[in-house]
Order: sequence, then structure tokens, then C-alpha cells
Amino acid sequence: MTKKQAIFIIVVNAAISLIISVSVLLVWGRTAPGTAEPTVTVTHVQGLPRSVETPEMLVYAVQEGDSLSGIALEFNVSFEDLMRANGLVDPNLLFVGQELIIPIGGLPPVPPTPTDMPIPFEPPTPLSTRPPSGSQPRVMIEEVIARGNYGEEFIIISNSGPPVRLEGWTLSDQQGHVYVFPNLSLGTGGSVRVHTGRGINSVTDLYWGLEVAVWGEAGGVASLRDNQGKLVDAYPLP
Repeated sequence: MTKKQAIFIIVVNAAISLIISVSVLLVWGRTAPGTAEPTVTVTHVQGLPRSVETPEMLVYAVQEGDSLSGIALEFNVSFEDLMRANGLVDPNLLFVGQELIIPIGGLPPVPPTPTDMPIPFEPPTPLSTRPPSGSQPRVMIEEVIARGNYGEEFIIISNSGPPVRLEGWTLSDQQGHVYVFPNLSLGTGGSVRVHTGRGINSVTDLYWGLEVAVWGEAGGVASLRDNQGKLVDAYPLP
């Protein structure tokens, strides 16, 4: 072997060693712990378009005919989490091609917002022991029948309240005719007819005993007063 051949062999061996060393360093740099780059896997969900999946989320492209509730059902996530993950306000505002984040596994619950001041306790309003004013019962002149026809005319007095004793009450017109009620009690919802003419009193019919009709004059008023003279009701005669 000549001197030139020996030098050539040494140079070739050095070059081969250098290439091997560089290759080892490159392989080590790619496989060393902590230096690997995260990978993104492209998957295809059956019946759905191509999606991009990472270890923490799934991105889905909206297709024609999709609904938010249907997408939530397909990926087994809650409707509310799907709304929150994408900041949606109206679930009906979707468009084809829109990318939605699918929160696989759900989102953490939203912590309650503390109020600046505690809401003061308001005790319940006590129930009233009195009935409403609109339901207060009363004794009243309900109607005048056969006005001006002697022997036929009568007035109907009704009671829409608790039982009341009518003894000493009066019924009068503007010409000075006054009828004084006998000892009679009028029950709740009951009524009594006061006839102008003659007859025999009963629990439903009372007779004034006059010889003339008193309720025929137009513009008059029939007045009902209690046994203290207080006006209870006034019935205008048109």
C-alpha cells in the first residue's frame, strides 16, 4: 500500500464517522423526552363531515339540515355546554360551514355570581281576616213590579248578606206613605215582597194595607231605612 492510498482510506473513514455521528444526533433530537411536538389527528365521524380532533376538543363543521340539539345528541354532550363552548345566544342562528367546538366530556360548572348586598328577608304578608269590600253583603230594593196598578204592585226587598232582622225598618215614598216592617228576619240570599194593597202577611209576602197605588209616579224614589232611621237603599222610579 502506497502512502497516497493510506491517506485516502483515512479520509474516507473520517467522513463516514462524521456522517454517522450527525445522523445519531438528529435521531436523538427527534426522540428525546419532552421534545416531541403534539400531533393532530384527522378523523371522520360516520354520517358526519370530516372533523379535526385534539386531546381536549372536537371541531365540527355545520352541514345543511343540522340543528344544535341534533349535534349535541350526536356527540353525547349537553345542549347547554355546546352553547357555552361556542358563545351562542340564539341556538337557531347556525349557518353551513360554521365551525363548532364540541366539549367532549362537558364543561366545568359556572360558579354562582355573588351579589353585592344580601337580599333582605321579607316576611309573608298576613292573610286578612276580613272579606274583600266588594263582597260585603247588603239589604236592597231589588225591583218594583206592576207600578201604579193597585192590588198588583209590590216591591222586592232582597238580602245578599248575613241574616238581618227587619223589625222596625221602614219603606217610604216621597208623598209621606211609610210602611213599618213587622218582626221578620231575612236570611242570606232571601227576599220578601211588600205589596201595596191588603192581604195576609207571610215569610215571603208582606201587605201594606193601602187603598191606592204609591209607586206609579215617575221621578219618585222608594227609600229603605233601618230601625235607626239610617238610609239603607234608595230606588229611583223612572
